[in-house]
This record gives sequence, C-alpha cells and structure tokens, in this order.
Amino acid sequence: MKIKRKNLLFILPLMLLLFSSSAAAEDTSPLSSFSINRAPFHYSLGIQAYLNGRLDEAIDELEKALTLDPQSTFLTIELASLLSEKGDLNKAIDLCEKAAKRDDDWELHLLLGGLYLNKGNRIGALREYEKVISLNDKNTQALLYAAILYSEDKDPNHALILLDKLLTLEPNHLLGNFYAGKILSKKGKYLEAEEKLKKVLTLKPFFEEAVLELAHVFEKLNKWEEALNTYRNFLQINPHSLNTRLKLVNLLHTLKREEEANKELNEIIEKGKKDRQALYTLGLFYLEKQNYREAIRIFKELLKKTPNDHRLRYLLGSAYEGSKDIQSAITLFKEIPPDSDFFINARISISISLKNLGQIEAAIRNMEEALTIKKDVPDFYLLLSTLYEENQNLSKAEEVLKRGISATPSVQLHYGLGVLYEKTGRFEESIEQMRTVLELDSENAEAMNFIGYSYADRNMNLDEAEALIKRALELKPGNGYMLDSLGWVYFRKNRITEAIDYLKKALEVMPNDPTILEHLGDAYLKAGNPEEALNIYEKAITQNPKNKELFDKIKRLKAGE
Repeated sequence: MKIKRKNLLFILPLMLLLFSSSAAAEDTSPLSSFSINRAPFHYSLGIQAYLNGRLDEAIDELEKALTLDPQSTFLTIELASLLSEKGDLNKAIDLCEKAAKRDDDWELHLLLGGLYLNKGNRIGALREYEKVISLNDKNTQALLYAAILYSEDKDPNHALILLDKLLTLEPNHLLGNFYAGKILSKKGKYLEAEEKLKKVLTLKPFFEEAVLELAHVFEKLNKWEEALNTYRNFLQINPHSLNTRLKLVNLLHTLKREEEANKELNEIIEKGKKDRQALYTLGLFYLEKQNYREAIRIFKELLKKTPNDHRLRYLLGSAYEGSKDIQSAITLFKEIPPDSDFFINARISISISLKNLGQIEAAIRNMEEALTIKKDVPDFYLLLSTLYEENQNLSKAEEVLKRGISATPSVQLHYGLGVLYEKTGRFEESIEQMRTVLELDSENAEAMNFIGYSYADRNMNLDEAEALIKRALELKPGNGYMLDSLGWVYFRKNRITEAIDYLKKALEVMPNDPTILEHLGDAYLKAGNPEEALNIYEKAITQNPKNKELFDKIKRLKAGE
C-alpha cells in the first residue's frame, strides 16, 4: 500500500479564510498578525511552483508558510505530503509526529499511518489507522488499511469486523469486497468468499487478482468447470495475462486434461519466442513446479542473451540446486558480483548447499570470505554463527555474533546472541541481550516473549512476564508461541482455567507443537483431569519421542501415580 496524496493544493480560497480566522485570534498567537497574513502568500507561491513541476521550490515556500503559522495542521499535512512525494519520509514523519502531539486531526493521523507504512513500520501504521477510526469511524480508507494489516498479522476475525463496517458504509467498495473475499477464502468460508469476489468482478471485470482468487475458491469447492471458465473468460478479455494462463495450465494438469494443458502451455511457449518476459515467467513456473530440467533450459537460454543479468544467474543456480547439481549451482552463485542485489542471497545459498552436503568447514569458509567482501550484512554473521554452532564450536559462534555487533549493530545480532547465551546456560546475559534488543526496537514482540517465557519457565518475575507477553500479543495477535507463553505464565500463577484457555488457543494455531501439547497436559493434570492430561501427553510424545521427562509423566499416569 502506498500513500495516496490528497490533492489539497486547489482550495486556496478556503485556505485564505482559514488563515484569516487564525490571524483574528491575535491575542492567543505568539506571531504578529502581519506574519500570519504572510503565510497564505508563501502558500500560494508553493501552489504555483508545484503546478509547474518545481517540487523543491514548492517545499521551500510551504516551509516558509509553516514557519509563519506553525500551529497550522493543514500546512503540516500539505508540507508532509510534498516531502513524502520527494522521498524525504523521515522529515515528513517528524513533522506529523510533532503536530499530532498538539492536534488530534484524523487527516493528520491518516497521513502519518501511510508514512509509517512506507517506512515498513506496520505497528506504527496500524496504531495511526486505529486512531483515525476512533476519531472518524466512517473513514473507509483507515478501515481498509487497518483491516489489511490485521489480516496480514494473522488476526483475520478483527480484519473482517473492520471490513464489515466499511461495507456497511459503502457496499460497493471494490477493495473492501476484495479483501473480505480473500480473508473469507483463507478462513475456509468459500461460499461467502465466492459472493464477495463475484461482486468485485461485477464492479471491475479486469481485476486479475480477484479473478485468480475466485477461481481458487471454485477449486476449493470442487467447482472445476466454474474455475476453468473463470480463467478462460478473463483470458478472452486479457489474452496476454501469463499468470492467469499458467494457473489454467496448472488446473488442467490437476484434472488430468493434458491435451488442453499442453495447448495452453504451447501458447506461452510461442509467445516466449518473441517475448522475453513470457519465457521468463514460464521459467519461474517450471521452477515453482520443481520441473528443474525445463527451468534450467529456459534460464540458460535467457542468460545467453543477457549474460549480465544477475537475477537470471541466481535463478539458474537455484534450478541447479533443486536438481541436486550442487556444484553447478555453487559455480553460478560465485559468479554473482558483490555489487549485485543477489550477492547476499547467492553467498548464503552457497553455504546452505555446502552444509546440506555435510561440508560444514567449506560452508564456514564461504561465509568468512563473504564477510571480507561485505562486513555490514547481519545475515552473514547469523548464518556463520549457526554454522560454528552446528560444528560444535560455541565459543566461535559467540565470537562471530560479537564481531557482527561491533561491525554493524543490529537487533537480529543482539537477539541471536541472547538465544546463544540461553543455550549455553547464561540466563542473566541472555536477558540482558534481549533488553538491549528492546532498547533498539521498543516494539520487538519476539524479545518481549523471550523474556516473559524465560521468567515463566523459571517461575520468577511473573507479573513482569505477564505484562511483557500481553504487550507482545498486542503487537502480534494470534501468535502461537506467545499464546503458549501467556498460558504458561497463568499456569505458574495457578490460574489454571486461563492457562488452559490460552494453551488451547495456541494449539489451534500450532496443533502439533510438542511443547504446547506438554504444557496443556500439565495444565489438565493440575486441574485434576488426569485422563485428558494423558491423552494430550500421548499426542505430544508422538511429536517428540526422545523427551524422557514426558515419557516418565506418561508412565506415572498409566501406573495411577
């Protein structure tokens, strides 16, 4: 989702009235009436500059206007919008954050949400959209964006509540119906999803994502002809859609209608003779379907024509890797230069391939070499540390993480060091690292959960543990590990009913996790229900047959102890 800049630059008459009213309140303003009345002048110059394509000049004039009238939320929104258009997101965010402290304006919060989203701050964006909804519960844009974020953060139920509100306000909202259909499909409510997606396509027949989602719903309902017709009808409108044609090919293969599938595939192959993108897409299709021989053939053909295309070289290496020709894969990966966007992935792929071949020492050498080329890649240090750990060299694994922190301080490296300390029995040091993570990233839910669960497991600092895990769940609703952690805190607090409730919720997300199963068994046993405890323990032991402590629990229960 991108910020959609509101075009507020064409309402100068209204702005003049607003500035006039601002100037009238002379006794409350630290600025002179003359200064404030100069603000519209600079604003009008900004409009002219913007309309003539002079963005920097427009920004300069709006900055002057805001200096003269610093309390103007309108000017803040306009200036922040122009700054975001220029790409200066940090400055735009800083402006909006300061203004938001003095003025709960829903348009300001809406813009700030979009700015956060463009910076990858999903938590901040969601907070702002929720604020907009609290101030203006009829704002369909905030309802939509908040719903999308909730759905992506695995809280589809709340997403649907927001989308229901949106569609009550605007029943024909295109994206509202689309995302509702998509979420309902993921939840397995295919008939409801079908209804929403059909509505989307009546509003916009060219909406390819909706076409693909509706066909997917038909496939789940075993409505094979409806699915085929959905693909084919769209291809009549847009015969050049490679994605749709490949989906059609895939379904025809599933239905064993090979002659029809090959006919459609030949359409793509023929197009690929003239259209490089079609051939490239076909190669990706073969790679996804693990038809490595065909993927290799296509990517080799494309690479001959464009030998400096590092993405193609990486994909060809991946295809060789999939076909178990590891040496060819490594050779291709090594040919990708350091200035390529694919260098990092290529070097990581080399070490993983070597590790899978049992060549841990070679995998380590490759990562050490990569770090002589690029010293500021946290993933290199993390993988190298893991390789040393697998090679039973924990002191070297620790040294690598510390080296990484010195070279490029990052949340991931401090978190990795905390985990390593925990594995080596250095509890206090592991907690210290996780607190450092929270100093660097105050909304790092994983670090909160780590500390909370560590305390619960040791039956200490349970109030702090509960607070941390609850906060983590606010940031990541529905996370199975965090639900388990909170359940375990309640178990330690002897709040067994709540413990069972949360542990059952965790199992809904992660039904075969042996630790969650064991925790739930412990809770049932403490609740005085040994039969259910035994049933749960036996499920857990199938997932972790080497757990001697769990085996002993089962043995004691069967003996009636």
